[in-house]
Amino acid sequence: MASPKFGYWGLQGLGQPVRMLLAHQGVEHEDTVYTMEGSATWFEDHKLNMGLDFPNLPYYVDGDLKLTQSMAILRHLGREHGLYGKDNKETSQIDMIMDFAGDMRLGLARLAYNPDFVSNLGSYFSRHSNLKKSSFQENQKAKHIESMEPKFKQLSAFLEGKQFLMGDALTIADFTMHDAIAWHQKLDEEMVKKFPNVVEYLERFRSQPKIKTFLEGDKAFELMFSPAATWNGK
Repeated sequence: MASPKFGYWGLQGLGQPVRMLLAHQGVEHEDTVYTMEGSATWFEDHKLNMGLDFPNLPYYVDGDLKLTQSMAILRHLGREHGLYGKDNKETSQIDMIMDFAGDMRLGLARLAYNPDFVSNLGSYFSRHSNLKKSSFQENQKAKHIESMEPKFKQLSAFLEGKQFLMGDALTIADFTMHDAIAWHQKLDEEMVKKFPNVVEYLERFRSQPKIKTFLEGDKAFELMFSPAATWNGK
């Protein structure tokens, strides 16, 4: 039987949680990495020729099962590998956490693609000498951090007494939460440090042997967002 196929851009984005989960579970699969330079491979050769009902990236193909949408893929893999709760109550809690993590990720993505939030401040402001730094990056960052601190406080309270989000064992919720925390560490490490048990949780997750191997490998891409983003962690 042919191995499953996964496809996504060569960046973290929506694909990293799935890539990490597949690595953690030791699932042998074909990982197609699409690049911006070779984007025609996806748009012209693959997108409408793979039999996908709703063509998009990421995709996951396993035999006659053809899925798109990152959360649908994660939930499928969660059911398949016993990472989606032991009963309906736990499954619903996991769904809630995944939506919560999604809000955190989306909030940061909106900032990262905001043209008023620029990463290369030196060259930008040298070309726009009439603009003040405070009206751009610092104001945008401050507003975002102000909106995120309550969420980190809620996450910290939820993690009290737990090894992982649902207790002692990993679930798909942890794979979605990883980037929500790690990306914010890149943005403002001092804010995240205010919540020591969140930092400890992230380190515990990242130290799982197969996840650690993944994060040290070539599929843990440096880019968090597409090159079109005005901020990508630097």
